[in-house]
Amino acid sequence: MSEWRIRKIKDFAFTASGGTPSTAVQEYWVNGKVPWINSGELSKNSYIRKPTVYISDSALKNSSAKLMPIGTVVIALTGATTGMSALLEIETSGNQSITGIFPSKEHDPRFLLYVLKKDKNKILNYNVGSAQPHINKAIVDSFEVLMPDVPEQSKIARILSTVDAVIENTEAAIAKYKAIKQGMMHNLFTRGLDANGKLRPRYKAAPHLYKQTELGWVPKEWEVNKISDTGIQVIDGDRGVNYPHENEFEEQGFCLFLNANNVTQNGFVFQNNQFINQAKDSLMGTGKIERYDTVITTRGTVGNIAYYSDNVPYEHIRINSGMLILRNAEQGLLPEFLYYSLKNYLFEIGFRRVVSGSAQPQLPMKDLKSFYIVKPDPKEQQGMIKICLSIEQTLSREEGIFRKYKFLKQGFMSDLLTGRVRVRVEESDVMEVGNGKN
Repeated sequence: MSEWRIRKIKDFAFTASGGTPSTAVQEYWVNGKVPWINSGELSKNSYIRKPTVYISDSALKNSSAKLMPIGTVVIALTGATTGMSALLEIETSGNQSITGIFPSKEHDPRFLLYVLKKDKNKILNYNVGSAQPHINKAIVDSFEVLMPDVPEQSKIARILSTVDAVIENTEAAIAKYKAIKQGMMHNLFTRGLDANGKLRPRYKAAPHLYKQTELGWVPKEWEVNKISDTGIQVIDGDRGVNYPHENEFEEQGFCLFLNANNVTQNGFVFQNNQFINQAKDSLMGTGKIERYDTVITTRGTVGNIAYYSDNVPYEHIRINSGMLILRNAEQGLLPEFLYYSLKNYLFEIGFRRVVSGSAQPQLPMKDLKSFYIVKPDPKEQQGMIKICLSIEQTLSREEGIFRKYKFLKQGFMSDLLTGRVRVRVEESDVMEVGNGKN
C-alpha cells in the first residue's frame, strides 16, 4: 500500500483565481457563450454542470477571467460561501471570489474535493477577514492535504461517489414525493373520495357535485364550519404561577414538557426532551394532552402540527406556552382526520387568512377558533386518512434512507480520508488511473 504524506496544494497542482469583466461594457454580458460562475454557485452544488451566466469571448480576453478545465476543483474565497468547494464538470470561467485548483497527474480531483469538504473548518481557521470572512489564493496554495498515491485516492473517491449517488437519487425521490404529496393533498381536501374510493371529478367537469363555501368549492355532502362552531375544544396551557422555571426541568421524569424541538413539520420528535416531576405536574392546570389530541405550535415557528396517537410512548405530556391543543368532541369527525386535514391543507388556508405582517407571527387562540374545517362522511374520512398515511410512510422511508447514507458518508469520510481505514488497490485500479479513467 502507498504511504500517505502531507503535501501543500501548490506542490501538486496549479492554481489560479478568476475575474469579473467590466459590467459597464454591455457586449461582455449579452449573447455570450463562455460559461462564468461566481462563488454563490458553490453553495448550491458539489458539481458544477451548468452555470447560470455566460460572457462573451471579448470579455474573457479583456479581463482577468480565465477558462478552467473540466476536473478543476474550485474553492470560494469570500463571503458566506468562504471555504465551500465544488468540482467542474464543464469548462468554465469564474469571478475573483473563486480560486481553481487545476487537474494534475498527482491528484484525483474527486479525492481533493472530498478532502476540502471534510476540512472546510480548517480552511476557515485561516480567515484573514473580520466582519467579512475571506481567504486568498496564497492560503489555498499553502493548504496542506494528507494524501496517498493517486490509485488509492481514486479508489477512495469512487467509494464516496457511490454513496453520494445514492444520496442524490434519494434526494430526488424525496423531492418528487413531496411534489406528488402537495398535489394530492390539494385534490384530496377539495374533491374528496367518491363511493368507490376514487377522487371525485374536478369541479369544472362535474359542478353539480360541489357547493361554494368559505373554503371554495367542496363536495356538496361535506359540512364546513368554523372550529368555534363545532365540538372541537381549543385548549391553552397553564401559564400561571406554576409554569415551570428552567431549574425545575429534568432529563427524565414523570411528565414530558414539550419544547419547540418536539413539535416539528414531521410531527412529534422526541429529542432534547425535558420533564417535570409528578408533584409539579399536579400543581398545574390546563395544558395536559390526551390521546388523539392535536398539538399546534402558535409562536415563533407557527403551524407545526403533531398528533398524540397510541404510538407515542409517553403517558403524561404537557404543552408549553407556545402551543395549543385541539381536542375533538365533534360527532362524526374522526380525530385523525382533523389532524391530517389541518396538517396537509386547512391550516395553511386558515393561517394565511388571519396572519399579520409581523416578523414574528403568532396565532392567538381566537384566530385558531376562526379556522374553517371540513367534515365528510366518516367512511370517506377513513379513506382520506389511509391515503395521507400511505404518502407519509413513503416519504418517511425515503427520508430514513437519506439520513442513513448521510451518516454512512460522514463515517466513510472520517475513516477513508485520514488513512485510518485503508482500501485495497488492485492492479486494475492502477491501470485505470494510467489510462486516464480516474
